[in-house]
Amino acid sequence: MKKLKNAVRIAIIIAILAMIACPSVYADDIYEAKQRQQELEQELEESQSKLEELRDAVASAKAEVDQIDGQIAQVEAVITDYQTQSDQKQLEIEDLQRQIEQKQQEIDAEYESMSKRIKFLYENMDNSYLEVFFTSESFADALNKIQYQLDLTNYDRMQMEKIKGLQAEIKEKKTAVEAEKAAIDELKQAQLDQKAVLDEMLVVKAEALSNAKDAEARQAEQNAYLAGLVAEQKEIVEQLVREYEEKRKKELEEQGMNGSYVPSTGSFLWPLPYPYDSRWISSWYGYREDPFGGGYVSYHSGLDIGAPLNTPIFAVLDGQVVLSADGWNGGCGNYTVIYHGGGLYTEYMHQNIRNVSVGQYVVQGEVIGYVGTTGSSTGYHLHLGVVISDHGFDYTQRVDPAPYLGLY
Repeated sequence: MKKLKNAVRIAIIIAILAMIACPSVYADDIYEAKQRQQELEQELEESQSKLEELRDAVASAKAEVDQIDGQIAQVEAVITDYQTQSDQKQLEIEDLQRQIEQKQQEIDAEYESMSKRIKFLYENMDNSYLEVFFTSESFADALNKIQYQLDLTNYDRMQMEKIKGLQAEIKEKKTAVEAEKAAIDELKQAQLDQKAVLDEMLVVKAEALSNAKDAEARQAEQNAYLAGLVAEQKEIVEQLVREYEEKRKKELEEQGMNGSYVPSTGSFLWPLPYPYDSRWISSWYGYREDPFGGGYVSYHSGLDIGAPLNTPIFAVLDGQVVLSADGWNGGCGNYTVIYHGGGLYTEYMHQNIRNVSVGQYVVQGEVIGYVGTTGSSTGYHLHLGVVISDHGFDYTQRVDPAPYLGLY
């Protein structure tokens, strides 16, 4: 790329030096230079369009990366929450285990005591009842003592059932907690798996973003390079135009003329230099025999003034360029339209080279282009048109230019 840039710049410098060394510049040189400028401008426009597409691609890739980053952050937050829940459940399990151990110690102690009482009762049941009768103060006292022993046995039985129920309840709770913890671990693992997928996607998208940014940077560099070429080509064109004007001025001075203008008795300056004045009018405004043959009559909407290829064309009045385009343009060829205020427009058709652009202000006598035969034309000439319209340029409102030139 650097070698190419240097080669192009050297070629441009050589071209400029050649122009300085050779003052005989012709309009064909200007035309070729303008054509090159338009080609470069087209390349720049296409490059700029490509750059905009790449910028959109970068923005899209960045949005996708940001979206994946956001998803990863959400997954990480869920994983953290599950970890917190898991840790909390583990603490609850540990607390339950301590309760179970404590309760188990109480149960073991109670069970041992109860076992001794039950064993004693069963081993000494008969003797106990006889001893109660003999040692009691009365029958009622004996019955009360026997009932006490029976109540104690029932109490032990109920305590046993209670202990068994408590053990079952603790076991159930512990199982539930373990199941919940397992479920949390499964969800946590699922989130970790999802995060792994997102991480992989992020790597791919980040690489795509990096590639898009690199492409954007390369295209921006290409744009800057082309913009530089366009600017340099414009300098070449401007230099060629200046030298061409100086050459034409010198030729006119050698012919004994003070300037290139042809005066007219109307408000307009004559649009072509001497000697291409009214004597060179090849077709007037109005109906005429069609120049393309066939015996037809056609309506001519302007004034045709014959002149050689690349004869300079002058603005007839001060004004602003509102239209300037190359191509067929409905038969007008390369043409320019200038607005002079008060609803007055002038047209300059069939140019070989346009020298002005839309929005540019021109003064009377300024060179706006060069004679050609582009569009629907049978030979080198300028078609001068005049439009009067109070609602913007309207080609259907063309009028005869002759009065404005003082021809009648």
